[in-house]
Amino acid sequence: MPEQEPDGDTSREISLLKAELTLLRANMKKMEKENDILRDEKRRFVLDKFELEQELKKKITLQLKEDKIAENQKKMLKANTICTKDSDEISSRFILWQAINCSDFNSDDSLQKFKFFRDYFFDDFFSIPDDNALKVVEHYFKHHTRLFFEAYALFSCKKSVFQQFSQYIFENNSFVQQKVEILECVPPEWTLDLLETSLKRFLVLNKKRLLHFIRNIAEKCPSYLIKVFSKQDFNDVLLHESPIGYKIISSIATQKISGLVDETNLHLVPKPFLEILFDDQYIDIIS
Repeated sequence: MPEQEPDGDTSREISLLKAELTLLRANMKKMEKENDILRDEKRRFVLDKFELEQELKKKITLQLKEDKIAENQKKMLKANTICTKDSDEISSRFILWQAINCSDFNSDDSLQKFKFFRDYFFDDFFSIPDDNALKVVEHYFKHHTRLFFEAYALFSCKKSVFQQFSQYIFENNSFVQQKVEILECVPPEWTLDLLETSLKRFLVLNKKRLLHFIRNIAEKCPSYLIKVFSKQDFNDVLLHESPIGYKIISSIATQKISGLVDETNLHLVPKPFLEILFDDQYIDIIS
């Protein structure tokens, strides 16, 4: 018996079912692809989280070790002595003298010794006679430019060392960070002669990095502040609030350095500082 061909309605239903089946298959493939992407993202998230946890564990372990080392150093240094393997106590002063008199000065090793004693035995370090300190710095001045700045920074706590080489230090704008650190540490009155020469140029080029030095000048040598700190510099400090800027304003007010304040920037200065700066005259100025 011959197969009966579907009528028109049945054919349309079959075509519709085939189209729906094709669409369903396409949607299933799309959903499966999206699921693969989501599974991959989840896998990467878990892996990243694991790696982050491992990294944090490493950092914590490292920090604990560093804290333990620092604790052991403090325990060792409390006695202010260092022992040999034969248990003979050697004073820090003796080892410091050995560093000065027995070093060949051809490597960083001797400077590392000086840094160690400066950080942990400053009284002994500072007791080095000026002639011996100059001997160390002069060696590096003649032979090692880079190490010279490190040696100079170490021994610039001595006035004779600072003044002996200061004329060479600020002639150019190299080793800026080391020079900034030196200026922040030495008494500002040591630098007054330089403010008319090389240091003045260095200040112009690096004023934003020398705000701590400016504050020291305002605090200890107020009559010199106008030479290194203009009204525009003062306005910049007023407009860009910062902790060191606050200290500069406070020092200017306390030291009565009124030359930086006039009608153009009066409104920028906080009222408490104006009251300190001008005392009873403050009411007359704003009235």
